[in-house]
Amino acid sequence: MHPSAFVLLAAGAAPVQEGGGILNAIIQNTFYLALLFVFLAAIVGAFVAARKRDRCLKKFRDFPVMVEEQTGRVVWGRLRVFSKGLELLFGAPYDRPAKNSFLVYEAEIGRILALYRFTDRLGEKDARRCARQARRLAAPPLTSRIWRTLRNIINTFRDAIVQALGMSVQQASKARPSPVLATGGGQISGIGTTLVGETANAYEPMLEQYIGDPVILELTNPADPEKRSVEYYGHLGEYSAQFILLVGIHRRFQAKAPLSGGESRFLEDAVRARAEGERLIVENRSKVDVQVEGFHAGDACRDIDQTVPAGETVEIAVPEGCRVEGAAAAISYERRFDMIVPRACGTVRHGSQAPEPART
Repeated sequence: MHPSAFVLLAAGAAPVQEGGGILNAIIQNTFYLALLFVFLAAIVGAFVAARKRDRCLKKFRDFPVMVEEQTGRVVWGRLRVFSKGLELLFGAPYDRPAKNSFLVYEAEIGRILALYRFTDRLGEKDARRCARQARRLAAPPLTSRIWRTLRNIINTFRDAIVQALGMSVQQASKARPSPVLATGGGQISGIGTTLVGETANAYEPMLEQYIGDPVILELTNPADPEKRSVEYYGHLGEYSAQFILLVGIHRRFQAKAPLSGGESRFLEDAVRARAEGERLIVENRSKVDVQVEGFHAGDACRDIDQTVPAGETVEIAVPEGCRVEGAAAAISYERRFDMIVPRACGTVRHGSQAPEPART
């Protein structure tokens, strides 16, 4: 008798005729076949868990982003996405000892209010990648449309697929009883459920119809006692069970630069405004134009409407009535950005429509 037969007999399995080999022994004996399935299921499950990435967060991967927490803390860095957390890589180390990155663990992701990707902060290479994403969203290639349709079909019939998988394992266990298959069948079914769930991953017909179309998102900070909402207009880029991606947002920001008390900084310190005597000096090192709308002194207001182009410095005469304590310059600027918000903070509230093109 072949030596491998003694091994199989010792394990409680049926002997194999000589010449069958190890592979034939595995195929003909449910004990080893089931054991092999259990090991494969564990390996596949570990591989899927390690490579799992949120669909929305993957769009910002390797881009410079700003993470805003619900407490108001802001962190800048190049985003790395992991299965159970995030990392922001700093452009240069700071502090002592040197800090090179900022880690956000899985339990801390719930503290995030939003992630922003500002287009005026992107370099040439990143800008091309961002534009490529925008083109694929506006006109998805055939392969992307097929994969998205397949994923939605799997999600629609997810319960039936999982149930069929469980019944198959149960039937196999009845046909050729095996202790390993009986105890490992649940694990195999669980891995199948995980694979199906990862393939489908949060299909919602109400949101699916607006992919690539204009929508209005309501963002509410849970840490705000008044629970005030801010509306953002953009195009729905993607959604997942945890996040919503909004792209192509144009938003105007306003700020005040006091004429006393030193230098004021805006736009991540790229815009600096300071008063020197009867002049306001605005230095614009950013990539967007800045508008000095006017001056405010108490109830008095003087409109100026002076543009400070990107990369330039402009001196503006302060009106005589505004050269008093408490006066400030009103500064505004428009930014274009994409944002990812947790679904605990943001909700797609309205479908919308594209603005009419400007007349020339």
